[in-house]
Amino acid sequence: MAMIIGFLDIFIAFIFFLVFRCLLLYKQTHKFCPRTGQFLGCFRVCSSKSIVSTTVDPVNIHYILSSNFVNYPKGMEFKKIFEVIEDAIFNIDSGMWEDMRNSSHAIFSRQDFQSLWVSTSVSKINQGLVPILDNAVEKNILVDLQDVFQRFLFDTSTILMTGYDLKCLSIEMPKVDFGDAVDGVSDAIFYRHVKPACGSYNIEEFRPERWISASGRLKHEPSYKFLAFNAGPRTCLGKKLTFLQMKTVAVNIIQNYEIQVVEGHKTEPVPSVLLRMQHGLKVRVAKI
Repeated sequence: MAMIIGFLDIFIAFIFFLVFRCLLLYKQTHKFCPRTGQFLGCFRVCSSKSIVSTTVDPVNIHYILSSNFVNYPKGMEFKKIFEVIEDAIFNIDSGMWEDMRNSSHAIFSRQDFQSLWVSTSVSKINQGLVPILDNAVEKNILVDLQDVFQRFLFDTSTILMTGYDLKCLSIEMPKVDFGDAVDGVSDAIFYRHVKPACGSYNIEEFRPERWISASGRLKHEPSYKFLAFNAGPRTCLGKKLTFLQMKTVAVNIIQNYEIQVVEGHKTEPVPSVLLRMQHGLKVRVAKI
């Protein structure tokens, strides 16, 4: 009888262990991914090396990048993928990330740095962008706006970081070895560590109403729905300055030029960690 009770105790304890274990696993799963299942935007991807859970659900993305940020460090695997940038702020976690974030924030928040950003952008517009567009108008030649904007970014960035102007943005359009190297590295990273991606069923359609409300105003979508600048504590420190630069360039172009995409030009994305178009953006330019 004692033997039977002993086995019964063990059996009950084992059942309780299984129940507790299942509840614990469920709790941990919920903790690390609040909404799971294919129909809610979560997918499990298996390979010969690992099992990776991916998500395109904005609720999960917000949870990961903001409300439960500390549970999702980038980790060593991420660092291996982007080993080319070593211990840059994009690649580190914990205390090292906090120190670099704080020191970078101290620079970006300085009034003199922001003033330099604006003056550099305005100067590059007047001395680089405008001459190229005027030359295109005068000679009736096509312009690749993607190439122009990349050159603009290279020049303004190197001036801010090093004080030296590469002068990539000029009528001569010199070969930019550094730009080619960046494209090559980003493509190599993508193809070496390619991951499946998902999107809306109508992502290729031109639908401005996605961003415009019924009253005609712009919709301000949460940052975790469009991660060009990341979200949460890792939000890009240069986001506001980048928008300021983008608007400055856009206003100058819209007020002075008419831009028309070449008929039949294909705008296809390049599979890469840096979003760009396969064939650039060929346009015709006319003065207003």
